[in-house]
Amino acid sequence: MYYRMSTYQGRTGSQHALIAKADALRAQMKALPGVRSIQMIDMGGDHYLTLAAYDSAEDAASAAESVKTLYAELADLIDLDTLKFEGGNVVWEL
Repeated sequence: MYYRMSTYQGRTGSQHALIAKADALRAQMKALPGVRSIQMIDMGGDHYLTLAAYDSAEDAASAAESVKTLYAELADLIDLDTLKFEGGNVVWEL
């Protein structure tokens, strides 16, 4: 399994609208190749971390352009200039 983490700054007071927009994009997210789950985590101060689990690094790589397109749909709710991606393979789990 492979995880991709996205961090970004939301617009002040946009959390409810951000969640509603994510719900509206749910079908497109489920259609990403190899995606197992996606969670959005409130890190405080309108800062968010999205954690996406994929079957493999290859699946995450093939989903990358679609993910960028999905984030572009959130441009009115998040600061795209703060969007950063990191990822890695699971090496241990409970």
